Amino acid sequence: MSKIYNEVIDTFGPSDFIKGLNYNSKSVKLLKIEDDEFNRYATFEVKSERTYETYHVEVSIDKENKYIEECFCSCPQYRSTSSCKHITASILKYEYELFSDNENVNIADYKLELSDEILNKFYVPKSNKIKKELHMEINLLPDEDYVRGSYLQTEYRIGHDKMYTLTNKYYKFQEAYHNHQKLQFSVKFEYDPQNYYLNSEDKKIIDFSETYLRQYRNNQGDVIYKNNLNNFMELLKDRDYQIKYRGPYHGFSKENPLKTTLTKDKDFYTLTIDNFDTLTPLIEGTRYVYDDEKVYQLSNDVAKLYNELYENNIDSLVFKKEDLQKFTGGLLSIIKDNINLAEDITEVVIPTAPIARLYFDFYYSSIECQIKLKYGDKEIDYFSTTPGIVRDNEYESNIVEKLSENGFEIDYVNKTVYLEDIDDIGSFLEEGIMALGTEYEVFTSEKIKATQIVKNSSNSVSFSIGKDNILSYNFNLDSINQGELSDILTSLRQRKHYHRLKNGNLINLDKDENLNQIEELADTLGLTNKDILTGKGTIPKYEAIYLDSLKKGKYHKLIKTNNLFDNLISNFYKYKDEEIGLPKEELKTLRDYQLTGVKWLYNIYKTGFGGILADEMGLGKSIQLIYLTKLIIKDNKDAKILIVAPTSLIYNWKKEFDKFGPELNYKVFAETKEQRLNDIENTDANIMITSYGLIRNDYEAYSKYNFNLIAIDEAQNIKNPNAGITKAVKDLKADIKLALTGTPIENNILELWSIFDFIMPGYLATKDKFQRIYNVKDMDNEKNNLDKLNTQIKYFILRRKKKDVVKDLPEKIENNIYIDLGQKQKEIYAAEVQRTKESLDEMVREEGFTKAKFKILQLLTKLREICVDPSLIFENYKGGSAKIEELLKIVEETKANGHKMLIFTTYKKALDLIIPKLNNIGVTSYYIDGSVPSKKRMELVDKFNNDDTDVFIITLKAGGTGLNLTSATVVIHLDLWWNPQVENQATDRAHRIGQKNKVEVIRLITKGTIEERILELQNKKRKLADMLIDGEGHSENQFSKLTEDDIKMLLSMDKN
Repeated sequence: MSKIYNEVIDTFGPSDFIKGLNYNSKSVKLLKIEDDEFNRYATFEVKSERTYETYHVEVSIDKENKYIEECFCSCPQYRSTSSCKHITASILKYEYELFSDNENVNIADYKLELSDEILNKFYVPKSNKIKKELHMEINLLPDEDYVRGSYLQTEYRIGHDKMYTLTNKYYKFQEAYHNHQKLQFSVKFEYDPQNYYLNSEDKKIIDFSETYLRQYRNNQGDVIYKNNLNNFMELLKDRDYQIKYRGPYHGFSKENPLKTTLTKDKDFYTLTIDNFDTLTPLIEGTRYVYDDEKVYQLSNDVAKLYNELYENNIDSLVFKKEDLQKFTGGLLSIIKDNINLAEDITEVVIPTAPIARLYFDFYYSSIECQIKLKYGDKEIDYFSTTPGIVRDNEYESNIVEKLSENGFEIDYVNKTVYLEDIDDIGSFLEEGIMALGTEYEVFTSEKIKATQIVKNSSNSVSFSIGKDNILSYNFNLDSINQGELSDILTSLRQRKHYHRLKNGNLINLDKDENLNQIEELADTLGLTNKDILTGKGTIPKYEAIYLDSLKKGKYHKLIKTNNLFDNLISNFYKYKDEEIGLPKEELKTLRDYQLTGVKWLYNIYKTGFGGILADEMGLGKSIQLIYLTKLIIKDNKDAKILIVAPTSLIYNWKKEFDKFGPELNYKVFAETKEQRLNDIENTDANIMITSYGLIRNDYEAYSKYNFNLIAIDEAQNIKNPNAGITKAVKDLKADIKLALTGTPIENNILELWSIFDFIMPGYLATKDKFQRIYNVKDMDNEKNNLDKLNTQIKYFILRRKKKDVVKDLPEKIENNIYIDLGQKQKEIYAAEVQRTKESLDEMVREEGFTKAKFKILQLLTKLREICVDPSLIFENYKGGSAKIEELLKIVEETKANGHKMLIFTTYKKALDLIIPKLNNIGVTSYYIDGSVPSKKRMELVDKFNNDDTDVFIITLKAGGTGLNLTSATVVIHLDLWWNPQVENQATDRAHRIGQKNKVEVIRLITKGTIEERILELQNKKRKLADMLIDGEGHSENQFSKLTEDDIKMLLSMDKN
């Protein structure tokens, strides 16, 4: 005996070895074989010898020691014993391939063999022969046993001139038929798919057997149980077959086969099934029975009666005289066509087909229906209990069901049938009543006949601007009372389909496009029910531009405007293209797109609206505003203009005015409080510059002014509508308000609402209403709403991108460098991740996710700090940082190549860590964090742009905006911030107008940590600004928008 045989016997036992040795080798196929350094892996397909199942086998061989290392089979035996004949058959057949020392075992021959077999299954060679029909006969054999209960065994015979029973050959015939193979039945007959064909009805039987009955099949034929009987009998409804070798039967009949007789004996009645003994169920408890002539498909009720009798082995029912009403009110209607009454029974009347008459009338706001039923010459009410009339319960139930489908309800206590939902009433009057009329006699009252369904009213809304420059509106309604409009709009908001007017008529709200547009318009303008009832009122003038866009669109029939309104719109477009009244020499300073921006700002200002200058960072928003102030002061030498900026930028604004508007009278208000208040009260400056924080501190002093213009820089500072600074800025009075920001949306569109609430209060409705309509998580499903929002805001936002308007700006190359944590750093990170997960679970369990968010942020911040250097939080840590080491290599190489660098970090502690290390390698640096005063920052910026200092290190929040650092050509982000917009702003300190060289942006990301997850998370959340602002995906949710699932994703750690 070979060594391999011994190996198989030792591994699987002698029984499975013998079975595998005797297994049909044609049923075993090698699918795949491949090697690695130590093992050979093979995959097999093994067909069952008894059923049509195919099993999946896998074997792993230790190449050096020639033993079976692992194996698997999908068969039931392997699951219970971890051994089977399919595995041994595979190993024994392919012994050489598995155990050979040949490193390049080639299974091409086996693949060719397998492929050829598959191709043969589909290949049908052309033949000039005329195929003969292969006939099929079916014999049904009802049977039952203790295990399976009642079932139906099928027996098939096939042949052409002579029929052959498929005894012991059913499996083989199924396989031959489906695989287009030959099958020898006898010396005289061979099934060959090239010579014979099955007709379509026989094919249905074979296909049904293969699809639905495979698991119930035996080698005689199919075994059919209750659950498949209906489907199987449907295949037989147009063909002949036998039952227990009797017949032929053809299909089945749907007539009621039960022949019944009702007799009376003193105090009892007896209902006898006369032919009960001649009927036999195909399968007990189903709807199919047969006698010597037919197979019957019983109705549900008749089947229920028959099966009750059959199960209890009785052929008659006996009941007392006092139960006659039960019989006539129930069972009689089921067997009425097949019953014979004894001559002495006169008290039972066989039901006749009734006639239904339905009477409809309004009862207050509902519709009531009276159901009258005529049996012979007697008419009764549906709720009547008149004795002596045998009623057709099925027919009457159908009437009630039809009414219920139309929304009618039945009150059996008060004996009424009524319809009160307005939508159901409208639908019934338009369609339902006509449908009922095709089946029953229908009568309606004069009130119902007089009711009209209004489908298209003719209304309009007029908008006008008076001499007082106030925009007003007026509803012009046709055929609708002004006082009812509010109720109609309420019905529309409640998504009703119909509304009843006080005159009794109904409006089809789905089809009245005019009223739907009025509802949309009223909702957009924020009109209250009181406004609508009045029919006229005023709205902010800046709604005019939006209204004009609606008038040019789908609302062109609804919206009417007067001449002054049209003139306002005309002026809006006129100012857009009007030349600016400044000397040409002075305008040469502006680039073309900046000149366009100044015109746009001036247009907004002159027409009395507000606006957002949303140019991308580095395109010179400040110079455009400075030129606007020149135009305003040229028109009005006493104009008062307030510019509000972050604290770090107020002196940057002074520097910009020094450069581009030195002739203007401007002043920064940022000294001591006493001096500020005195200066604010007594200043003669046209242009006042201050910070957001000082606005809140000095609010009372600024509130005494009514400014011609207030402009806020980095307007995302008022993105939180509930913040004190936001409220203070919004409360300041001004004729016109403008906002400057490169990121109108950082996290969600409520931030956009907050900015609009400053420039044009109420234009985007109230905060709650705006959130309800737009502030959604899944923006894919809100495209229509965002389109509407785009229409509203597009005239009041000007957004340009550097790549579109600055053709000479050098390219920006972005490079993510992934760093492996050092072993010690990785261990600390993994331990902290585990502690964070445990703390997170406990916090969420005790406080809930929302309340615990701030604490969770602290936990996640620790993980981010460990990614930079564990020493930021663990003072005694001495294990080094892979990220800091990589940073120093990049800095050294960059300096050697003659480039200046910006390094941004979130953490001041990281800044303190880096500076000494840079000094140690001879790299000079400046730094800015939150402690550096604004004036000092500007001095450091000037120095860096004009000296040989190598690196400027900046904390992200302290120096991410407002600084011009174009002398640097490499920007390094030491760590990731939640919001890529903040990173982009920081990068644009170097990549902006004035930059002459290509800028490289490097992000240092530690692999398998929260930093990768932050990058992944933020990449998923970029849709919003893309759709609303610029098509360049700048929308992402900061920590406040993280979900619990997001937090768990952030904590997942790549184990590789």
